[in-house]
Amino acid sequence: MNTIAPSLDSLIAHGKAEALNLQGREALRCLSTHTYLELTEHQLTQTQGHLTLWFHPMEDLSQHPIIWRSMESNGIGHTVPLITDRREDAQPDPANFAVTWQPSWGHPFVVKYAKGRHFPDMHWPERKFMIEGWIEGLHADHWYRLDVAWDHERSYHALFLNGILAGRSNQHARRAASWDPIGPSLFLRSPQIAYGSLQSFSAPMDEEEIARAYAAEAPEENALLDRELLRALTGEGNPQEDLRLGTEEWQKALKLDLCDPAQAEHFILQGCPEALSWDAEGLRIRTPQEEPFHKREGNDLKQMYLWSREMFQGDLYIAYEFMPLEHGGLSILIPRASGMQGEHFLEDYPLRQDGSMKSIHSSDIRMYHWEFFREMDDVRNDVPSHAIVKWPWEIVMAGGIASSPFRFGEWNRIEFVQRGPHFKGAVNGELVLEGRDDAHSGKGPTLHSGVMGIRCMIRTDVRLRNLDIRTG
Repeated sequence: MNTIAPSLDSLIAHGKAEALNLQGREALRCLSTHTYLELTEHQLTQTQGHLTLWFHPMEDLSQHPIIWRSMESNGIGHTVPLITDRREDAQPDPANFAVTWQPSWGHPFVVKYAKGRHFPDMHWPERKFMIEGWIEGLHADHWYRLDVAWDHERSYHALFLNGILAGRSNQHARRAASWDPIGPSLFLRSPQIAYGSLQSFSAPMDEEEIARAYAAEAPEENALLDRELLRALTGEGNPQEDLRLGTEEWQKALKLDLCDPAQAEHFILQGCPEALSWDAEGLRIRTPQEEPFHKREGNDLKQMYLWSREMFQGDLYIAYEFMPLEHGGLSILIPRASGMQGEHFLEDYPLRQDGSMKSIHSSDIRMYHWEFFREMDDVRNDVPSHAIVKWPWEIVMAGGIASSPFRFGEWNRIEFVQRGPHFKGAVNGELVLEGRDDAHSGKGPTLHSGVMGIRCMIRTDVRLRNLDIRTG
């Protein structure tokens, strides 16, 4: 297999840079945003290949809200441009190829093979090849090996972190994708990163080759980190837990089989008016089977929310059975939602008609929202990934990967429990989320009351039954 750039010797430093030795591995670090390291030969100009980068964060990298004023000087703010094909500056959007760490929720690792923003330009109006990788954070003072493998003709694009699969291109796409011509040089330029060896290969490695190559070079200090990554990226080691335990004596606040159309009186539908149908099999929610369109103006009636009319106070347990019928959608459980003063926003204000995400990310509703069924185009969808976010503070409370996929055409059990500031989420008894809301860390009060909501995005077809809500 042809190899290019087996060491730092193949990188040309332009500007102020320092040579470092970190845990026995040589590295280069840019000392200015005007400095860049250049690799003049690589395989990204070809339809298939493989790229490997050893990198060492000099600071902890985590997910947090985008602070727009942070972009005033260089236009990228908190975004870390790991690799791009753009010489002029560190801006990833104008680059035809970029690997970036982005702190915004849901999109921490992005690999794109075309000019434009990762969202929505890689999805609309034309679909471009890209990879979404999901992980909550990267640790300072550790070495990571990043592998990017591609074969455009087979629509194969994969991202690996320390030998573990961390993301693939959209697995549920219904349209062909394309890519833009990649520039002749690659550039490494973030002062937050110390760069180790950069290698380029003429053909993609398979998963076993990648794992072996990482193991052969991994520093001993990475043993604990790699165990953490294995669970974070694959769900291996997730415990089994029955979240009902300890709620037996709680108040049975709402218990519905969701098989009777008369039970619709317990809910308020926002958005797609044709989404709901009730029968003996349970409540079916089906939104139009169209390609996601991320620039819809006005009220979006292709997506929906189903809100409970009742507010629930105190500790909370929510469970229901969930059956996905088609691939490619996205479903969300909103355990708590209220106005900014804790008021019942469905009663105090005019009912909303818009089924888009605006009620979550661009409104005055405070809530927790758990994306538990994620097969949409702008998330990691090669594995069952999970994220719970607190709005409007836009704080990622927890994330995870389930070790087992959803059973399509069969019933799966969704469970959420909150005791004080502590919460857990489980699918089929597997704990996929666990965390704590801290009211004294700049992200608003712990939410202890609100209505419950279920949201489905476009191209979603699911059934629900046996809703069980308890309060303690």
